[in-house]
Amino acid sequence: IHCGLWLFLAIGLVQAKSMQNCPRPKCYLAKPDTRLGNHIFAFASAYGICKRAAYDLVVPNYWPEMTSYFNITGFETYHHIPRRDTRHWHEEACCKFDRRVLSMIKIRCSPIALTGYLQSWRYFAGMDAEIKKHLLFTPALKKVAQAFLHGLPRHPQSELQACTSPTGERLPWNGTRLYVGVHVRRKDYKMEAIHADALLQVLTYLHCHYTPARVTFVVASDAIKWCKNNLVGPFDIHFTNVTDPIEDLSILASCNHSVLTIGSFGWWGAYLSGGEVYHSGWRRKRWFKQFEPEDYYPPTWYMYPRIRYGGIWHPPWKGYSLLPPTHKDQDKRTSSRRLGRMKDHRPGAETWQSGDSNGEQGSAAPTLRSDMEF
Repeated sequence: IHCGLWLFLAIGLVQAKSMQNCPRPKCYLAKPDTRLGNHIFAFASAYGICKRAAYDLVVPNYWPEMTSYFNITGFETYHHIPRRDTRHWHEEACCKFDRRVLSMIKIRCSPIALTGYLQSWRYFAGMDAEIKKHLLFTPALKKVAQAFLHGLPRHPQSELQACTSPTGERLPWNGTRLYVGVHVRRKDYKMEAIHADALLQVLTYLHCHYTPARVTFVVASDAIKWCKNNLVGPFDIHFTNVTDPIEDLSILASCNHSVLTIGSFGWWGAYLSGGEVYHSGWRRKRWFKQFEPEDYYPPTWYMYPRIRYGGIWHPPWKGYSLLPPTHKDQDKRTSSRRLGRMKDHRPGAETWQSGDSNGEQGSAAPTLRSDMEF
């Protein structure tokens, strides 16, 4: 018995010493077989995981979806993920933060391979500056985006809806132009697609919200013809009409603020823009087990109400509040007893709509902690 105990202790000491002397472990990111928005999510989340766990991130050697457009440099590359001693980890759900990765990264001295969509801001929380540094667009794409935005014509002021202050005074524009990027995804999610009336309510509100700056809406979509036919109103709105999705993304990222429907493409356009973000949420029933709103949408983003096929919320905007997606009232339908003015709960914001003379002061929205851990 004593000999067995001493042998067990000796083996433990040898293993502990080898753990201390082992080289810095590597983390291989498996290339996602999807479109651009999912590629960006995989890179950003893998970067955040490796940064916190003190692993060296290794990216695919051939990754034109990322290296052709962004500043993805300084990383070791691989042709094939080594099979020997490599531990493979795959997420349980595409759009949830998976805490099981913690148990994987605690085991040192052996490489790991990450596979999956990894679509949660929690993986790279507090690393915005580093992520955006690596996701800088190439100079050519920046030039295309700036040329497009600065070349947009101004609609005559007589065609725009007038805005009034909380005291009922008409607010003039000061000549400053403010761009709001709008991404609408419809083709492959028609049953989840947002109703045009809900988007028009958002645009109408933002048209006056940023006064005295003059708001210019820039719409990018996979159904641009539908947008041109349905997103029509008394505000300054333009459509991208580009054939390359990366140009759409660079234009959206160059805007001051963002409005998005669903999908990772619009998510990253909003994230890279760095301004205020308004999203419609995600309510497709067959994705409920794969999706967690608090993990997918950052707490500083705002959710707006919507109209769905088969279950119309009427009216689509009144009675709702611009709150982060964690608020329990965001998923409730409006009723005739809850109809009222839209409240703005952002820090220090005065709420009003065009033609409304009664304003209310909002409460502060939660802020994203820079020291947030897994």
